[in-house]
Amino acid sequence: MSAYNYKKAIAWMIVWSFCFTTVMTLVKMVSPDISGSTMIFCRLAIGLLFAMPVFIGQGIQTVVKTKNLWLHCLRAIVVFCSMGCTYYAYRNLPLAEAASIGQTGPLFTSLLAVLILRESMTLPKWVAMFIGYVGVLFIIKPGTAEFNIAVIAALAANLLAGATIIMIKFVTKTDSSQTILFYGTVGTLMLTSMVVLFDWQTPSATDFTYLIFIGAFGMLSQYCYLQALKSAPASFVTPFEYLRLCLTVPLGMVLFGETPDLYTLLGSLIIIASIIFLVGDQGDSKKLSALKKDKALKRRGK
Repeated sequence: MSAYNYKKAIAWMIVWSFCFTTVMTLVKMVSPDISGSTMIFCRLAIGLLFAMPVFIGQGIQTVVKTKNLWLHCLRAIVVFCSMGCTYYAYRNLPLAEAASIGQTGPLFTSLLAVLILRESMTLPKWVAMFIGYVGVLFIIKPGTAEFNIAVIAALAANLLAGATIIMIKFVTKTDSSQTILFYGTVGTLMLTSMVVLFDWQTPSATDFTYLIFIGAFGMLSQYCYLQALKSAPASFVTPFEYLRLCLTVPLGMVLFGETPDLYTLLGSLIIIASIIFLVGDQGDSKKLSALKKDKALKRRGK
């Protein structure tokens, strides 16, 4: 396996944050009369159309070649459930609140990465994760927020998303990002098709325009996340999901009149601090590892 490139992973996650936030903002702008299954079906179908030139350019036979078909099928089922929960949460919660609850995702993913992938997790990393979670609690204010079905859906979406990330880490060892995108999109689209047959609602011209952008940015966000996971361990990548808070809070204010309170702003600052702490620890770990290698080489040379 090639060496990790942490700077590249951070860059991919910055782009992912922009794309994901754009998708979820547009999801809230789609008419509530459009069912969730209709929206997800259009998002997948349109996303697949945008991605087809890439698949064709690489060669369809090359893209579909995999040794992990069963794992791709399992991932499609989990993604189907995760997308349903995510879209429901973002449509029924304030944008900043939905994104804030979404920050519990890295906790699930990092824990699963340690337990299943056996990724190393240093004490400073755990501290950074804890600090980030404290920031999330400031925003959610669990003692006062109503614990409704949308909140449960948001938490379930994060757990399921964490499971899909672990699956991706397994398949990225042998499959390309294009192959993972292809099976994830086609498999989830097939499952959604079975549901939308009984729940289809024709979108208006305005809603269809939103859905086109949702499909395009949704596919791009998936690709960015895959590339980030190829560039760094899941335990390093997932905390950067906190970046989307920096976008959702101002967007919620401008587009939906959702004014964040002092706790939301303070929580966002704490989350940003946790990311800086995590990056600094990762850099120190790399330097320490390099120093140990240099010392080992010098000892061998004596």
